[in-house]
Amino acid sequence: MFLDNDTGLNIILPDKRLRPPKVLYLLHGYKQYHGSWLDQSSVARYAEGKNLAIIMPDGGRSFYTDMALTKENYYSYITKELPRFLKAQLALDPTREDTAIAGLSMGGYGALKIGMRNPARFSLIGAFSPACDIVKIADDNPELARSILGDEKAEGSENDLYRLAQELALSENDKPKIYHYCGSEDFMISENRDYRDYLEYLHLDYEYHEEPGEHVWPLWDKWAEDFINKFTK
Repeated sequence: MFLDNDTGLNIILPDKRLRPPKVLYLLHGYKQYHGSWLDQSSVARYAEGKNLAIIMPDGGRSFYTDMALTKENYYSYITKELPRFLKAQLALDPTREDTAIAGLSMGGYGALKIGMRNPARFSLIGAFSPACDIVKIADDNPELARSILGDEKAEGSENDLYRLAQELALSENDKPKIYHYCGSEDFMISENRDYRDYLEYLHLDYEYHEEPGEHVWPLWDKWAEDFINKFTK
């Protein structure tokens, strides 16, 4: 048990399985919970008729890390325990090409981190207004950084998206395609544009989409529909 406590989980399953369904892990943001996507968006409707299972785990305020202070291992839970549960209980055991991960804000960070650290498992990553600069977040929020990282420095760690992108670019293995979305009035637009520039410099399989808007659900809902359509086409 990587969490050693009860946790929440929402799952959308296709009405009929004509073939093994595709699986999308969909991660929530900071100060949200596993029900936020169902409460605030239309992802259930977007999944209709697409032979798609959407897995929405709870990530607390962990930034999808194995937390140093509380020992709640959210990263290991999502990457190890949850897939085993889905296979055993729901017969969900998708191929790499049929597995994607996406999320908003903190969940966008989590999707990038999990997807880039596990390229053999995910063919597609969706990042909606992601928190791209964990170093800046740690510097600005020392108490949060201590709870997540302990004494470990964020820069250059396995939680640093810049390091992970560089390692992915240098790898000779299959690489996931990355779809990155952000609103031009988002309070994190500067770090999103900086990360865009870095990923483009690395020549990863990457698309960036920017449009007017802030850090808000109407945009995340729209981008989730677009990402689901891309994944299931």
